[in-house]
Amino acid sequence: MTVMTLDGTLRSRELCERAGVTYKQLDYWTGLGLLETLGPPRPGYGAQRTYAPQEVAVARFLALVAPWLGPGSRLSRARVQMMCEQIREGDRGTPQLVPGVTVDLDLVCGGTTPS
Repeated sequence: MTVMTLDGTLRSRELCERAGVTYKQLDYWTGLGLLETLGPPRPGYGAQRTYAPQEVAVARFLALVAPWLGPGSRLSRARVQMMCEQIREGDRGTPQLVPGVTVDLDLVCGGTTPS
C-alpha cells in the first residue's frame, strides 16, 4: 500500500512503487540531479528523501530513456534534464529525444499531471 506523507510528498519507496522503478535507479537519477528532492533528507539513521508527486512522471520518463543515457549516446544529459523540467511544469507533447525520435510525454507519464 502506498501512502503519501502528511504534507503530500512522497518518500523514496512510494515514488519507486508509483513509477515502477528500483531504489537503485531512483538513487542514481537523484545523484545525477535528474530527479529533485524536496530539501535535505530527514535527520537520523536511514533518513529518507522526499519528493514532490510530479517526480513520479519524471521517473517514468527516465526509465524509458535510461538505455540512451550511456557513454557514446546521442542523447545528452542536458537534453534529458530539459525534458524532465518540461514534465515538472506539466508541458506534455512530443519533443524529440534525438533527431527522428519523438516521445509522447503524456503517454509515458501515464496521463498524470503535476499537482
